[in-house]
Amino acid sequence: MAALTRHGSTLHQLQAQEQKLAKKNKSKKRKQKPTADDETVVDSSTTQSSAENDDENIDLLKSKIKQTREAVEELTELADALLFEGESGCLRTNKI
Repeated sequence: MAALTRHGSTLHQLQAQEQKLAKKNKSKKRKQKPTADDETVVDSSTTQSSAENDDENIDLLKSKIKQTREAVEELTELADALLFEGESGCLRTNKI
């Protein structure tokens, strides 16, 4: 149960980080669109590298989320098997 709790909270934190990065990335993309009236020159290399870093961070978070989710699923299956075995053992002792 402790491992499930730990991994569950980690999964929740990773998902929150992913949402924040996605929101940040979305707002950056809106700001990057220059208008025809805008005479300000934007350094596209820094904005592209920043966007690439954000994309890499999101990809890294997605892989961590996938690994954590798999761990939670495996722990849940194992806990379910233990619980089932425990219930079967209790039923057998009560019948005797």
